[in-house]
Formats: sequence, C-alpha cells, structure tokens
Amino acid sequence: MRRKDLDYLVIVAMLVSGLYVTFSGLVADVFGFPQFALHPAAGYVTAALATVHLALNWRKVMAYLRKRLGLRKRRERPETPAERSPARGRRDFVISGLAAVGGFILGRLLPRRRVLERPGEDTDLGELYHQWSKPGYLQALGALLDWGTQPERYKTYPDARQITLPDPRGFRGLSMEEAVETRRSVRDYTDGSLPLEQLSYLLHAAQGITEERWDFRAAPSAGALYPIELYAVAHDVAGLEPGIYHYAVQTHGLELLRQRTAAPL
Repeated sequence: MRRKDLDYLVIVAMLVSGLYVTFSGLVADVFGFPQFALHPAAGYVTAALATVHLALNWRKVMAYLRKRLGLRKRRERPETPAERSPARGRRDFVISGLAAVGGFILGRLLPRRRVLERPGEDTDLGELYHQWSKPGYLQALGALLDWGTQPERYKTYPDARQITLPDPRGFRGLSMEEAVETRRSVRDYTDGSLPLEQLSYLLHAAQGITEERWDFRAAPSAGALYPIELYAVAHDVAGLEPGIYHYAVQTHGLELLRQRTAAPL
C-alpha cells in the first residue's frame, strides 16, 4: 500500500469515526442516555486517526507553517530522491502508532477481572453495586447487535378474556387548582360503584401510553424499559365483573385472570 493510499484510508476512517461520535453524542443528549455504546472508544479512535494523519502529512504541515510564519527553511539544498521517498522510520512510526491504538482499544473492549473487595463501613454500596454489575464495551456491543433475544415489549395473557376500556381522553376531572382547593378528609365512604370511565383514566394515568410513536408512557422509566405491570382487583366497578385483571397497555384494555364473586371490604 502506498503512502498516499494509506493517507486516504486514514481520512475515510477518521470521517466515519467522527460521524459516529457526533451521532452517538446527539442520541445521548436527545434521549438522556448517560453513556452511548462505544461513544468514548470512537472518540479515542478519532483522536488516534487524527494523530496518524498529522504524522503522514507532517512535512506539508511544517512547510505551510513556515510559509505563514515567514520562517526560513532549515536546509536550502534540494532534496534527493532518497529523501523524498517515504523514510523507513516514518513507516515504522505509523505502524507502531496503529499497533498501540489497536492494543489500547482491544484492552478497553476485553472484560476486566474485577477484584471483589469486602465492603467497609464507609463504602457506598450503591456505587459498589454499579461498578460490579456494569457491562464492559464488548458486552454492550454484543447486546446492541443481538436483536434475536429481545424480550416481548408487552406482557400479555393470550388465553385471557379481553375487556375494552373506554377512551381515557374522554374523561375530564378536576383541575389541579380545584383538586387542591376542594380537598377534604372524609370518613363516610360512598356505597356507589366506581364508574368504568374513572378506572380507565386511573390506569391510563398510571401506565398508559401517552406517545404512540415511541410508546412512551405516563410514568417515566429508565431506558424506556417499563418493568412494572399493573393488575386491577375489581370489587365493585360499574360494567365490570369482579375479579383480578391485568392492564394491557398496548390496547388499553383489561385481561381477566381470575373471576370471583364480589365480597364487601
């Protein structure tokens, strides 16, 4: 491979790594991710490639600086063909630099053996847990590329009877100001049934989907994983048989898991 070809290859690789650093930084900023996959490693690669590119074009850079700064050349005699050809020391420097960068990246990707320390009195157990349980770059990359073992996005009960809930957007209760002003502590509980519309809105306000494009829900969740499932134990709900139900978020409905006779609380 000629020196010029190597220089172009370094430029292309630097462009790709720089674009990935920019893209991963924007994604982490927009979605609030504390760390995006291989973002630091791509930054190191970009810096290393920039160093290699500078080494390959060192003579041009120095000539440009001398011209701009008005400095005289260090030697006035014309260069011989041997001097104009790529020096072996330059090639050795580039090869050594690439090997060092590759070894550094490989060392960061390989999982490290963590020394288990006995927690002391001043040890932050939360920080210790995160240090012991966090994945390395190699594990994060494997999880990013492994699309075949993803769990189901929603928990479902296919054999359960499906009950459609009313549209929660049709229910409008008190405003926040009215709720604060009219709040009273009472001990005389009503004997009436809970309207199905209110149960529908209650479930939607707890875990309902508020942004259908991204499946964002009313309750926040780290990484948008939503590990919490809602189950409703219905005793006296208008239009709903007493029983235990699972809230199907994706369809905004109920799945009957166990039907039973209503009993007074």
